[in-house]
Amino acid sequence: VTQKMRDRAEDMNLSLYDVIKIAALVERETAVGDERPIIADVYLDRYDQGWTLDADPTVQYIIGEPGDWWPVPTADDLEETADNSYNLYRNQGLTPTPIANPGYYSILAVLSPADSPFMFFTARLDGSDRHLFAASNDEQSANQALVASGDDMSEYDDAYIEYLPSGTDWAE
Repeated sequence: VTQKMRDRAEDMNLSLYDVIKIAALVERETAVGDERPIIADVYLDRYDQGWTLDADPTVQYIIGEPGDWWPVPTADDLEETADNSYNLYRNQGLTPTPIANPGYYSILAVLSPADSPFMFFTARLDGSDRHLFAASNDEQSANQALVASGDDMSEYDDAYIEYLPSGTDWAE
C-alpha cells in the first residue's frame, strides 16, 4: 500500500483497515472488474449514510464450511445469523475483520469509487457474474423481477460504464 493510498483513505475519513474491510466485500461480491468501483461506491454511500450494507458475502463468510466456503445465502441464513457481528444485513457499520484477502483492484475501487446514483444492486444470476444496479427501492424491485423472469440481460453489460472513474483499466 502506497503513501498516496494511505493519504486517500485519510481524505475519505477511513482507516486503512476499514478500506481493506470494504475492499474484501467488493472482492467477494464481484468477479467482474468494471463493476468493482460501482459496488465500492454503493457500499461506501450506504456506510456514509448509516445504512446496513446488506452484503451477501458477509453471510457467506459466516455459514461457509470446508468444501463450500462461499454458499449462496438463503433468507433462513439471514435470520439464523442475525446475531453474528459479521452479518451486515442486520448490523450497521463494517465487519470486525476483513472477510477475505482483497486484491489490488478491489482496494483501488474503494479508494477511487465510481460516482453513481446507485444505492442497491442485485446479482443477475445469468452466468455472467454481473449485477444490475438501482438508485431506488422501486428500481431494485424491478431489477429483482427482471432477474426472476430469466429474460436476457446482456443489454445491461455496459450500461454502467459512464460511472467508472477514469485512469484505470477496470476490466482487469
